[in-house]
Amino acid sequence: MPKRSQKHASDDEEVDVDEEYEASEDAPEDDDSDYEAPKKGKKTPSNKENKPPAKSAKTPGSGAKPQEKVIERLRRSLYTCINTQMVYKKGLKYGSSRVNVEIPNLTPADVEALLGGKLYGRASKGPKQVSVTTGCSDELEDLMGRAPHKSLRYGAALVLLNDCVKLVYSRETGILKATAACVMLK
Repeated sequence: MPKRSQKHASDDEEVDVDEEYEASEDAPEDDDSDYEAPKKGKKTPSNKENKPPAKSAKTPGSGAKPQEKVIERLRRSLYTCINTQMVYKKGLKYGSSRVNVEIPNLTPADVEALLGGKLYGRASKGPKQVSVTTGCSDELEDLMGRAPHKSLRYGAALVLLNDCVKLVYSRETGILKATAACVMLK
């Protein structure tokens, strides 16, 4: 079988890059072409420079302290993690399911602010860990903003057993562990 030699346009002749391109005579004029050049938008000062957008005074929470924003984000994270683990299973008809959440990289000050004065005052504080269990729905709402709840069809719902969440913070690792039991109400 004979081998074919392939020729490339660059092999035949050298093209000087500095030469300007001239359109051939049979190339369509600009008037005959259907091609439209993209319209360039008006540049704003924020596009010209690499500056972050200015914060609006009307933005909700813009006056909040950074610590408060972090605590609110932690509360939302705790709520969503618990809520995502609350899933219907056949065993929930007559039993319960464990919910385990770990939030890493917390300082003791973050945990104290997250728990609030009421829960943190009641917590058992040892040299290695801080642990507390929520006893009622009011404490759970203070901790997360609202109690985790998932609606199912036919009027059933998934809730936490006795609105009870056990929180254990390890000072050595900086991890807050939240455990609870999920049950189905009919």
